[in-house]
Amino acid sequence: METQKIADLIRADVPRDVLIDLADAARASRKLAGEHALGMGLAGKSANRIAGMAAHELMELRLCELTEAAGGLVLEGGCFPGTTLRSYQSLCRYGRVLIGKASISEIGALPNPNMTRANGAKLNVPYGSQTYLEGLEPQAPTEDVVYMLLLTCRDRNDVKSLAEVAIGVLEPDCSGFVMYQKVDRFLGSYDAAPVVRDPSGDRPRSATPAGLSLKPIAAPFVGGETEPEDADDSGRTG
Repeated sequence: METQKIADLIRADVPRDVLIDLADAARASRKLAGEHALGMGLAGKSANRIAGMAAHELMELRLCELTEAAGGLVLEGGCFPGTTLRSYQSLCRYGRVLIGKASISEIGALPNPNMTRANGAKLNVPYGSQTYLEGLEPQAPTEDVVYMLLLTCRDRNDVKSLAEVAIGVLEPDCSGFVMYQKVDRFLGSYDAAPVVRDPSGDRPRSATPAGLSLKPIAAPFVGGETEPEDADDSGRTG
């Protein structure tokens, strides 16, 4: 089963503490961003929009900081490993696992397929249902990697909270998920299944997440890789 193969690969190369820290950082980013939006006197759609943008920027920062602290690699731009496909967002690499981030409008929903995600998903050809994808040369990546997203879904009843934090591995054509699982549930599988480490040895464990802070005034960022969390009332995602 391809889902099991991917789960085994993630457990082997991404330390459990790393996923704990990433999930904690996502929740902390949204809480701080929501408090910031409310502190500006905003409410409703305006608060959600500003909180979405601020939480995204904070999480981009924390994703890189936590990866460096844990001994992973931060990839800024360039091509996805083993391909000529471009990435326009920060990626974190732990062995064979490339981690990006995305917001989703509903629990279990697909993220918007911007250029980076559409290209990254093609790395999952060995695990997905498609064997040929237009524009993927060579037809399978020359490196043994999987592209995984840290997915966040906002709580519609609380601008400071997330309804869910999950991990997802997209089908190569972004038509669905090869694997989707709530982070808390996946963390439990580390204890339930044996983990075969990479031959290079155990990877460093992550440091305790540091505090987060926002500038008093944050100017909205507009870029080619952004989409709203919803069509009508949400903040920016990457």
